[in-house]
Amino acid sequence: MDSLIIDLYDKKCIKFGNFRLKSGLCSPIYIDLKEVVGHPYILNKICELIITKIRSLEYDAICGVPYGGIPYASIICNKIQKPLVILRKEKKGYGSKKLCEGVLYDKMKLLLLEDTMSTGSSVIETIKKIKKSYKELIIDTIILICDRRGTHACKELNTLNIHSIFNIHDIINTLLVNDKITDEIFNGVYNFMYNSNTLQIKFSLKNINTNNNVIKRLITIIKEKKTNLVFSADIHDFFKLVKIVSKIGKHICILKIHCDIIENFNLEKATILKKLAEEQQFLIFEDRKFTDIGNTFINQYTQGSFKISEWADIITINTTNSALFSTFANHNKDLNKAILPVCDMSNESLSAFELHNRKNKINKLVDEYKDHIIGIVTQKREDYMINSNIFYFTPGVNIISKTDDSDQRYRTPQKAILVDNCDLIIVGRGIYSSEDIYETARQYKAIGWNALSKRTKIL
Repeated sequence: MDSLIIDLYDKKCIKFGNFRLKSGLCSPIYIDLKEVVGHPYILNKICELIITKIRSLEYDAICGVPYGGIPYASIICNKIQKPLVILRKEKKGYGSKKLCEGVLYDKMKLLLLEDTMSTGSSVIETIKKIKKSYKELIIDTIILICDRRGTHACKELNTLNIHSIFNIHDIINTLLVNDKITDEIFNGVYNFMYNSNTLQIKFSLKNINTNNNVIKRLITIIKEKKTNLVFSADIHDFFKLVKIVSKIGKHICILKIHCDIIENFNLEKATILKKLAEEQQFLIFEDRKFTDIGNTFINQYTQGSFKISEWADIITINTTNSALFSTFANHNKDLNKAILPVCDMSNESLSAFELHNRKNKINKLVDEYKDHIIGIVTQKREDYMINSNIFYFTPGVNIISKTDDSDQRYRTPQKAILVDNCDLIIVGRGIYSSEDIYETARQYKAIGWNALSKRTKIL
């Protein structure tokens, strides 16, 4: 996807400046996919991506929204041998006086193809126009090349199934990472996409009222370093880990590790990490995901070669059993440690009922053990999660939204923070597998902080 976006930018199909859109809004970015018809190799590339995207969708024919969607719809229908429907700008005033050309029949499922969607008004107008003449047609699925909707989108779109090849976040993140645009241009587009009038669950460090010393320290770190980035260091070589953290420590608020995957990890190595955390001002989070009975848990936490309780500021708990929370609370009388219950992760496929039930139970535990819980790990903060004294951590974040070869699903920092209402982004491979670790960490820090700032004033 990166190469396609860069091609579109290089061929001036993506431009930056000041452009008036059809909706009347003035935008700092203009995506002109009609220009693609002059570049056949890009046109074919996009058509192949659309074909891949629509394989799992149910439809009887494809209609390109005039005029941007027509060339793509024509090529795709030819390639996959599906009927094409051509929509006129207005009904013919003679002959059959038809609005649409092609075979149409009652209960037919028509897939609409649009090149770019900003507010969605063109799509809504198109649907109403077609339905006025063909009332029995079913039009509930839209395929887009670029979804550039922000907070200006029509609410009527909520009833539609909308799929896209890439979105506005993919564009600005890709161009920023590949040095095609500056931070200033990135922020300009970002601010336009998300104005402050339509934000959802608010975030403010001022609202956090706690007795827990770890939470207090985290608040101070976030304020002073202006970062909501948690670095997930799933690295086996301890000295490589130290080298990376030494480079990017200034950009993170928390270091997350799995001590049992670090070769020959012991208390001495933990002490080195602890000293580094003190020097660069970040917390250490051991992602052990404790789940055993209380007595076993406390032994796993305090004993053995790892002695996690002596160096980890935060640990994860992967159960809704209140006994384990109670055991930790009894051990944490000085409030110098904190726990992080896991609601759901980026590789889980819980049913809606299971997920709601788990989140509801953990939400209640947060209220009961508020002095010991620093936050929860979740993919999405629900409307009923109104506790503002904790942080909502989210994994599965990458500058480019994607799914990898394993079971990991990623979404952009913007979606994680502005749409899913999470607070702290957990990023691992996106940073330590990059060519320039320092610069990549800086970009995640900037993008994450910019997104969080949109939810309300941070301080």
